[in-house]
Amino acid sequence: MARLLIFLLIFTFSVFSANAYTVMPAEKSSKITGYTRAVKSMNITAETAGRLVAVNYNMGDVVGEKTFAIIDPTFTKYSIRSVQTSIKKLSATIKRLENNITYQKKEFSRIESLYLSEVETESRRDGAKQSLDQSELSLAELMQDKAGLEVTLSELREKLDRQYIKIPTGWSTTSKPLEIGELVNVGQPIATAGDFRQLIVPVFVDNHQLKSLQSNKSIDVTIDGKAYEAVLNRINPAFDERTRKREVELLIDMTGIGGMYVEIPVKILADGFMVHEKTLISRYANPKVRIKQTGQSVRVNVLGKDGEMVLIGATPELKIGVELEAVTE
Repeated sequence: MARLLIFLLIFTFSVFSANAYTVMPAEKSSKITGYTRAVKSMNITAETAGRLVAVNYNMGDVVGEKTFAIIDPTFTKYSIRSVQTSIKKLSATIKRLENNITYQKKEFSRIESLYLSEVETESRRDGAKQSLDQSELSLAELMQDKAGLEVTLSELREKLDRQYIKIPTGWSTTSKPLEIGELVNVGQPIATAGDFRQLIVPVFVDNHQLKSLQSNKSIDVTIDGKAYEAVLNRINPAFDERTRKREVELLIDMTGIGGMYVEIPVKILADGFMVHEKTLISRYANPKVRIKQTGQSVRVNVLGKDGEMVLIGATPELKIGVELEAVTE
């Protein structure tokens, strides 16, 4: 057990050393900046014409259970009542006619039996049949009239529903709405609204920046100096040929407002290599690194530093993956 533990410790240290002192691809830090927006937004427009009789929210208000605005529904309600009354009258007429048809069918069956027994005349039989047929035709016409009225009633109810203008609960109004008493036409804007319970940040990135964003499940961002997490929400497959960038959208699960300044740190590939600072010999005066396999010393040009990693210029003697010796302290 002790030998196994020692072996694991040696193996872990070896792996760490190999990773820490290997020539790595050069990266440099960059920042993408943008501004927050509502995750969803919409223009609130009138779907029916009329006069506004109620507006329950003003700019900046969060929408609750109340209807946002109401276009005068008075005449629509009168029309609905009128059609409902007509349908009730028609239904009563249909009921009486159905009862009459039931009686006429029985009467026709009785006369038909007498006619077959040569007790009743053919003219009497034909008269009963004609009366029954006429009643059934009248019933069919009344049923069509009722169906037409029911369609009209559905249209009026739909119109009434659209006169009560709604915004999803939890959204915020983002413009000053029209005033009570104003006349509106179909398609006329009344206000705008957005959902600020989540925020998006649209930014334009090049391919290297996009790969950096895609490499992480969550993305650390800074909003007005505070740290938050975001996810890559949407990627526009098209790109701008002039700038060679495409639009992407980050999603931040937080309640806020539009226009907050967002900084998004990314790492992109750069020219040269990254090496661990412990592999540099005489970092400030003629810096070099030593290749572990051959012992060859290679002069390098230090370009920058990122934590324990140092950015050096490209040189023919070094390749990505080459192991370097650590400087003995």
